[in-house]
Amino acid sequence: MSPTTSFNPLGFTFIEILIALSLLSGSYFVIFSTQQFLASQSLKLETQFLEILRASDDHELEIALMDEDHQ
Repeated sequence: MSPTTSFNPLGFTFIEILIALSLLSGSYFVIFSTQQFLASQSLKLETQFLEILRASDDHELEIALMDEDHQ
């Protein structure tokens, strides 16, 4: 066995463990960021939807009042 080769009887070297941990933390960061983005976009869409509903309700009320005035 060469002296430059490091053999770990457990099967993993320290660098392999560090790489695995960095991949896991990177994946967690991507998933967390995506979840935050989706939550933000959902809130934005919900707000826009509620504004459209209010405008629609106001329009229906105006039409109903105009129809009432013409009768």
